[in-house]
Amino acid sequence: MKHPALAKVPAVTARIADSVRRVADNDERYEAGAVVPDGEWIKIDFSELPVSACGTLHSEAIEFVRAPAGLNEAGAYIKDTFPTGGPDQIRQWWSSDDTLQSVRQLARQNLSPLGDGAFHAIRLDAPGQLTTTERRPSGKRLGLHVDNWDQMPMRTRAASRRRLTVNLGPGSRALLFASPSACHICRSLGRPDEHLPHTDDVRAFVANGGRLRCYSVVLEPGQAYVAPTELLVHDGSTLDARLPSIVAYWLGSWPVGVLEPA
Repeated sequence: MKHPALAKVPAVTARIADSVRRVADNDERYEAGAVVPDGEWIKIDFSELPVSACGTLHSEAIEFVRAPAGLNEAGAYIKDTFPTGGPDQIRQWWSSDDTLQSVRQLARQNLSPLGDGAFHAIRLDAPGQLTTTERRPSGKRLGLHVDNWDQMPMRTRAASRRRLTVNLGPGSRALLFASPSACHICRSLGRPDEHLPHTDDVRAFVANGGRLRCYSVVLEPGQAYVAPTELLVHDGSTLDARLPSIVAYWLGSWPVGVLEPA
């Protein structure tokens, strides 16, 4: 379903994969039962991409946008100073005082014109990863999952905050997301309206023969998405990237259309 407020087409690359797979039990990188995209990725037109998790509420819309202008300095610092050496050099750069002041204290940055948001996290991801999210402290990857920062049950799930995720570079990265939505999956499993959707529901759905259709949208440095990650089955990916990427996250109840399309 297309959200009526999303009139402009962003300059992003979109792809689709029609299947997922459960990770092998002996794959120690992932949690047991984790689900990841499978099959061939096929390029699609942006018009074929679902840009709403469920309906037409602003809180349900998926936007691909330019990063807020207040983050431009951090992006420029990364572009100019990111080391070309190996992992040890990158770790030294990441922990330096200059990087701490310029990049790792983004909680203090102005998200104008988006307005206030709750800073959530910043991380550095290596290239070549099918999915990026890890469980702490185990370090095991979740695969496609559902966020639960606002802890909303199915009945009020659409009121959850959306997440702004900004790729600060230097490499590209992708948002992976799947349909159907978390609430649709839970209803198909017979969950009551007071149920709190969880990644375990996604895994149970797939284990029971449910089908997920996966989409991948590539974000270049300076591009971002604003999406309802508590409704979307999703993850990040750096599988096709040649360089590491730094990604920062905020949560907020922002209207659609404030930021310029990517």
